[in-house]
Amino acid sequence: MTRFISLLLPLSLSMTAVHADAVYKSIDENGNVTYSETPIENPRDVSRIKIAPPPTEEHINAAKERHESTKKAAEIIDDTRKLRDEQEAKEYRIRQERRQQLQQQQQAEDMNRNDQYGYYPYDRLGGGIIINPGRPIVGPPVILPPIARPPAVAPGPGPR
Repeated sequence: MTRFISLLLPLSLSMTAVHADAVYKSIDENGNVTYSETPIENPRDVSRIKIAPPPTEEHINAAKERHESTKKAAEIIDDTRKLRDEQEAKEYRIRQERRQQLQQQQQAEDMNRNDQYGYYPYDRLGGGIIINPGRPIVGPPVILPPIARPPAVAPGPGPR
């Protein structure tokens, strides 16, 4: 039975495609819309609807080829994206390692610099806490206005 249906189904579909060339849209007096192969009797309005033919084998094969090429292109893009991501991750790790090495080197230089120059611990806060003040804080120069002074030579009596 299933064999009979499997043979009958493609034939019936192909027959409907052949007969489906002309479809009529009919509107009766009550405004009901009917689609059929033949127009109804006494319609208020009838129009013929053209149905596009099914795609040919050439169109189907071309669509399959486009699909395959698109799928291959997507795979290539995914592969290149993965390679690029791996390369970026590798470069990031290298940058992090270099940054860490430079930081360790800088800390070692700072320790050597402090050992090179002795310092005198003194009580900066006045609370008995001895701290290393480090280098003095250097700020911008302060420009003061001139001071009003009396003249250096006192005016004496005028010439006689």
